Amino acid sequence: MSENPYGPGQGADPNNPQQPNQPPAGQPAQPGAYPPPGQPTGQPGYPAPGAYPPPAPQYPAAGYGAPTATSKNNLGTWALVLGILSIVCFGLLAGIPAIILGNKGKAAVAQGLATNRGAAQAGFILGIIGTVFSIIGIAYRVSQ
Repeated sequence: MSENPYGPGQGADPNNPQQPNQPPAGQPAQPGAYPPPGQPTGQPGYPAPGAYPPPAPQYPAAGYGAPTATSKNNLGTWALVLGILSIVCFGLLAGIPAIILGNKGKAAVAQGLATNRGAAQAGFILGIIGTVFSIIGIAYRVSQ
């Protein structure tokens, strides 16, 4: 029963000086086997120990550059606010600027510099309504 069932050089045989699971001297290691400790693996695609990857690319700071389509949206917004104020309380003082800013806002939309045509149109219309109400109110006061 001194025969090794695992073949020569395999297993723990006290008569064989080879370590268990080690190939006999002069024979290559089995494919997929781990290298002995302390030896490099030699796998492609990995950087050498201590090497660093290349730095990330640098991008320009955000927020600078050509003006966007929203650069003139404030015209339509102001026209809307002034148009509402002309109806509520300020009359001519807010109605006339609402008409002017509404026209400029619609022109900016036509040139592609703004995107809020509805606000500019509403401010223009409310400015006209507020101005007309103010003129009617002034005419009524004067006639009394």
